[in-house]
Amino acid sequence: MLSVANIYADCAIKLMVADGPPFYFKDKTGNWTGLVIDHASAVITEAGCKIIYRMAPWGRALRLLEDGELDMMGLLSITDERKTFLNFIGPHYQETIKLLVAEKSDYQIRKHEDLKNLPQKIAFFRGSWYGKRIENLRKDKSFAKKIVLLSGASETLTTVEKIRMGRISGGFWAVVPGILKSDTYKGLKFHPFVINQDPVYFELSKKSVKSPHLTNFRKLWSVSRQEVNLKESCKNTNKLFKPLFEEKFLQQDLFEVGSSSKMYQ
Repeated sequence: MLSVANIYADCAIKLMVADGPPFYFKDKTGNWTGLVIDHASAVITEAGCKIIYRMAPWGRALRLLEDGELDMMGLLSITDERKTFLNFIGPHYQETIKLLVAEKSDYQIRKHEDLKNLPQKIAFFRGSWYGKRIENLRKDKSFAKKIVLLSGASETLTTVEKIRMGRISGGFWAVVPGILKSDTYKGLKFHPFVINQDPVYFELSKKSVKSPHLTNFRKLWSVSRQEVNLKESCKNTNKLFKPLFEEKFLQQDLFEVGSSSKMYQ
């Protein structure tokens, strides 16, 4: 058990969730689980707080955090813009972004500037943070014209099909173990060039989560890092996740979760 004492008996934390295994998903009994859920729960419940799960699209979740209508979410990179309305705890995961492309493609990409030479457009998730090099590239008008912004689940499967058919060159996707085994992504691959790699954090709304709650959460996180075994958590999550793999990937927006989000646009 974690050793930091509870300081509030009456506390509820609204935690952002989405269909995004292995980070967020429901088990066969309908309970939320996954890597983000496991590690957030270790802190929230030990603080004596209950968890209220709230589903929201990525960009909307950021707005809710800024307004104090959502308290916490995971998988975000730190940016100067976000620091104005969020506090960060972690990191809890190392995220890698690559270009999802058609399996038959042979794009020559050795540096970020080579992305400007791709023949078709590139899909970005709205509000996503892909690193400073991509932010600088977006200032180039010719590159900016190549960007197609995606808003949510309804556009993900359509975009995957467009990539497969060669109607767009690819999309910036988070690399998650096993995703290419899904029939949804049949005929696709990740280009080996790494677009961005960043640690991602839990974020708490400055408007709704005040000190001493914030201080307590940070203390509990430092303890939970020692007591919550990440490898064991991954092993347990994979046991639950593997039987659901094909079913879960067919109808969801995994990669809006996988892409750590910048400020909404």
